[in-house]
Amino acid sequence: MARKAGRPPEQTRRLLLDAAATVIRDRGITATLDDIARAAGVSKGGLLYHFASKDDLVLALAADLLDGFRREVEAALSPDDEAPGRLARAYVRACLDPNVDERTLRDSITLTAHLLTSPEVETLSRDDARRWQDELRADGLPDDVLT
Repeated sequence: MARKAGRPPEQTRRLLLDAAATVIRDRGITATLDDIARAAGVSKGGLLYHFASKDDLVLALAADLLDGFRREVEAALSPDDEAPGRLARAYVRACLDPNVDERTLRDSITLTAHLLTSPEVETLSRDDARRWQDELRADGLPDDVLT
């Protein structure tokens, strides 16, 4: 079935991910697709057009959060810094960003805790952590300093 005219699919997808983040943060992983669709202002069918199942939506939300953090680290990279540990320093800056308010941080931790109850998200998170470990090891710092 063809999509109706309206907002671009990327915008609807973003709207759904943002609504899912809010609803899951507030109600937990047991929140329904109906709850999320309603919060996004789309039909359940519209939600299912973008995400075939709740598991797909939850996994996409987790991937979006992990990608967002990666973008924050990349933004914290200093273009003038070429010394070993450049990525590690950007990682620390992103983690300790003084511009992140306490409520946003609390909301992020709460959402992450809910998402990690999904085995698929746990696997995705573990894979992302391994990727960070590999990239940080390749960053040029000795293991004891990196730890």
